[in-house]
Amino acid sequence: MKRLRRIVDRADSVAVALAGHRGTGKTTAIRSLEQGLLSRSDRAAPLVVVASAPAAYEARDFVLHLHALLCKAVLAKISMGSRAVSGRLRRRRMLGRSLRKALAFLVFWGVAASAVWLLWGGAPWRDLWTLALDLVNGRVSPQQLWTGQPTAKLLALGVVSLFLLRLVFGVVAAGAAVVRLLIARRRVIRLAGFRRLTEQQLDRIRFLQTYTTGWSGKLSMPLKGEAGRTWSTQRAEQQLTHPEVVDKFREFAEEAALRLAAERIAGRVVIAIDELDKIGEPDKAHQFINDVKGVFDVPGCLFFVSVSDDAVLGFEQRGLGVRDAFDSAFSEMVRLEPFTLDESRLWIALRLRGISEQFCYLAHCLSGGLPRDLKRCATEMVDLANEVYQPSLETVARSLVTGELAGKARAFIATAATLDRSPELVALTTELLGIPGTEEPEALAAIAERLVADGDGDAAAISDLRWHSGCFVLFCATVLEVFDDTLTGDRLTPRLHLLAVVRQRMAMHPKQAWDDLVKFRGEAPSQPSYR
Repeated sequence: MKRLRRIVDRADSVAVALAGHRGTGKTTAIRSLEQGLLSRSDRAAPLVVVASAPAAYEARDFVLHLHALLCKAVLAKISMGSRAVSGRLRRRRMLGRSLRKALAFLVFWGVAASAVWLLWGGAPWRDLWTLALDLVNGRVSPQQLWTGQPTAKLLALGVVSLFLLRLVFGVVAAGAAVVRLLIARRRVIRLAGFRRLTEQQLDRIRFLQTYTTGWSGKLSMPLKGEAGRTWSTQRAEQQLTHPEVVDKFREFAEEAALRLAAERIAGRVVIAIDELDKIGEPDKAHQFINDVKGVFDVPGCLFFVSVSDDAVLGFEQRGLGVRDAFDSAFSEMVRLEPFTLDESRLWIALRLRGISEQFCYLAHCLSGGLPRDLKRCATEMVDLANEVYQPSLETVARSLVTGELAGKARAFIATAATLDRSPELVALTTELLGIPGTEEPEALAAIAERLVADGDGDAAAISDLRWHSGCFVLFCATVLEVFDDTLTGDRLTPRLHLLAVVRQRMAMHPKQAWDDLVKFRGEAPSQPSYR
């Protein structure tokens, strides 16, 4: 987040890729940009436009979609920044303000005049006028004016001086208000012109417009004869091609960034394309970037795109003779990593005050440090606490692990149903069907051993399914063995973070995750909760 804040502060035109596993917070980072949480307090918040990458798309239609979203965001920002009101309401406000100030001035003048008349006595205004003329002509110095006067007349002169100062201040304030009104009026005129331009852009995107122009005439002839001729032309605007759509978008985006920054309505324009990592096939994701990267590198605009881990590999290989669409499109890559153990503990502690450390460690290990899964684990713990009064650590661990096993077992069985039927697959399916009804750690560990050991000579697909399912079952058995009611605070060590690492690895490297689990179980202390 600090790196993203630095990018927003310093960069003028850059395309940044947000990479990381699903659930690490790429969408949250984009939403933080949209809410202005990453902008400096001494600068105007950026104008953020968020678009979701479609699974099936036409490049021209997506750029038009971006253009329409930018137009709508600009219109909303202008309306918020200009605070425009109707002409009648504005005149009423100005009239009311002028009447209040005039009434206040009259009251002040009446109080001052009464005070001078009471303090001076006689005909104060004629005497004061004579003193003013003598002071202007030099017949009386300012020092002589204030010396030799009675106390009452000195007080009267002070009241007159205050009245004159108030009058001068009022004239200066009125002049400044007129200047501010003229400046604001010019700003409103500029914003109104930009608003019309934005509305025209939006209308052009929405509609295919048709214009008809022409003229006709009639000439009367003698003997009531008439002759006439009519000319008319019809002009239909044709759809723009993809390069023309890109050019129009770039022109408007640059103009919007310049205008909004000049009027101090928005610091800059930020366009975020989210959910690109949800495009399953890497070739489609690469093609999408190739089609839309023409809109990047617009002065005053920042582009953020969430990408998959495959894109990270391609980007990190730059300079090695390997270039792909992501390397050529993005100038910077920001990777969001899963939470560390301390970060998960802090995240939970800030939301569940007073929670024991054992529960924080349990949620971190089950979630693998992924913020999305960590939130799900915390929510399930709260739901369980609403049903069971002060549930123990073992009760919570069994509830969470049972739910995980049931869901994963259904997924494994569904995957097995898609494979070619064979005796090996039947044996594997039988083992998988026994997972949901098993709750004891020893029985789960035995199932995991059978899943992995019985896979020699199986087809590649069946072998992969055995390793994935066996590794996950052994992981659940290990969590149940560790997080029981005998787990004390002195055994809560950073070493337990290895379980979270295993959870992260088992999806891509189940064999490596299995070896790490076996090593963890072999090095565990000889206590009843560690088998």
